[in-house]
Amino acid sequence: MIEWNLSSWNFPLEVLREHLLIKIGLEKAKKLIPFFSETFVKGSSGSNAWAVSPNKSESGAVLLANDPHLALTNPAIWFLVHLNCPGLNVIGTSLPGLPMIVIGHNENIAWGLTNVTADTIDLFELEINPENKNQYKYNEDWIDFEVIKEQITIQGKSEPVVHEVLISKFGPVVEYFDKNQRYYKFNLPGKYALRWSSFEPELVRNITGFIRINKASNWQEFRDGIRYITINPQNFIYGDVEGNFGHQHGGRIPIRNFGNGATITPGTHEKYNWKSLSSFDQLYSRYNPKEGFVYTANFNEDKAPNGLLIAQDRIEPYRQIRIKKLMQSKEKFSLEDFKKFQLDRYTEEAAELLPVMLKHLKSTKGSDKYSNFISILEKWDYFLTKNSIAGTIFKIWHQETLEILLKPVIGEEVLKLFSGSRPFDLKRIIEISQENLDKLEELLLKSFKNTISFLSDKLSADFNKWQWGNLHKLTLTHPFSLINKDAKALNAGPFKLGGDSNTLNNGYYDRLSNYDVVVGPSYRQIHDLSDWDKSIGALPGGQSGLPFHKHYKDLIKLWVKGKYIPYLFTREAITKNLEGIFKLIPESK
Repeated sequence: MIEWNLSSWNFPLEVLREHLLIKIGLEKAKKLIPFFSETFVKGSSGSNAWAVSPNKSESGAVLLANDPHLALTNPAIWFLVHLNCPGLNVIGTSLPGLPMIVIGHNENIAWGLTNVTADTIDLFELEINPENKNQYKYNEDWIDFEVIKEQITIQGKSEPVVHEVLISKFGPVVEYFDKNQRYYKFNLPGKYALRWSSFEPELVRNITGFIRINKASNWQEFRDGIRYITINPQNFIYGDVEGNFGHQHGGRIPIRNFGNGATITPGTHEKYNWKSLSSFDQLYSRYNPKEGFVYTANFNEDKAPNGLLIAQDRIEPYRQIRIKKLMQSKEKFSLEDFKKFQLDRYTEEAAELLPVMLKHLKSTKGSDKYSNFISILEKWDYFLTKNSIAGTIFKIWHQETLEILLKPVIGEEVLKLFSGSRPFDLKRIIEISQENLDKLEELLLKSFKNTISFLSDKLSADFNKWQWGNLHKLTLTHPFSLINKDAKALNAGPFKLGGDSNTLNNGYYDRLSNYDVVVGPSYRQIHDLSDWDKSIGALPGGQSGLPFHKHYKDLIKLWVKGKYIPYLFTREAITKNLEGIFKLIPESK
């Protein structure tokens, strides 16, 4: 399920492009969102990771940081674990049921993970036999779908519900996409099959790969482990005690025979199907670059070797831009610097876009009545903290502007279908709209008026209460609480938070659910490789999955405040800080 969430970020764009083709034609559609060249899309949940060389570290050793951004729930997705046995001494975080660490360090190396955001999913349009709906055209012949009958048992019903899944040469037939746990029907004519690289997961290879990574002592052994990885492609950020650091892609990327994965592909012949999946040697790799650092925030600045297409669609680059600026901000960095970076709420998006929006707004005749709010925006330092009023105004104005500019062009039906994903780039839409400058400025004034009205109704008539945290909150939700109000005792929160999807300290929210934060740093780790006992981390929730246990949600308040806990590694340090000892003794026969 995690892998699906990491993979399914861009295939709805294929559905969107098809809607735009039908609604307004190719030429107009290409202005709104590119079809044949790269585009930046909104809706990044993302992750961050970076490492610096000993020459850029105050301790004289590699420094490495990572915070994967995933769904924030109770119990937490991850749990912390230290595995120490003959041949293995490794600490970090893992997923329940896995016999190894996914992110962490051993005695010699440390590593972190972020999503590559490779395009690993394509939709194929099938041609159905008009004489037999259970057949589709493939290589000039009508062939039968494979049919899987899923039996779904429902409480209170004597017979299970039978759901038929049709399987084609391109994958299963689908008619929905999902965003923030909501499901949207394509609302397109025809039948579509979905091919996903992770339908062929090779689970044992992935476990083998991560166990090898857990035991690796150098860059070559680390890469040898990644060779086994077949999951949705990940950025592996690496550092070792010898002072080496690197960035390696792991996983498999489709190599297409036809198209670039941005639009729906014909599904009538094998010539349209994927050629193969990438080999390890085709993937991106950097080792000890001269800049003295490596970094990733899901945005691929560099292309993979051998012309391999990672993805035409890329998420917005703002977190990537911010990390690069921070990596160039000092000659040497400390562990404290890395903590500040992980907790950073600066929004490069607003810094780039807000001055443009304000310029057009101030050119309108009616903007004088909003001079007080305009002044608040002009004085903003672009830190989207929980106390920011300017940040709140910008976020809502951004949303209102996008909607008011798009609705006349694409219609309310298409806009509503993608209201949960917001895949359009407002900067691009504003540039297009400048063809009719008077109209653009008129609509910007109208969207600003709508913003002020919304915040007055939603929060307060007193704008001093328009703090971002009053709208933007996190509740760690236990699944039981969704169906039983008494089970809300298992939740943690709400907590007022800053940030959004484009700040390093991610606060990705669902605007259709009262602006609730749904994705954020699901785990934080920082390692100073001069001393493993200096490693620190954070977990949003608690170590225990048992409700009402003292460690069920004791870490969330520390996480919200930007506090870290120590990841003690040596036996001496652990022995001095024990809470207790729990022994499992095999029963003698």
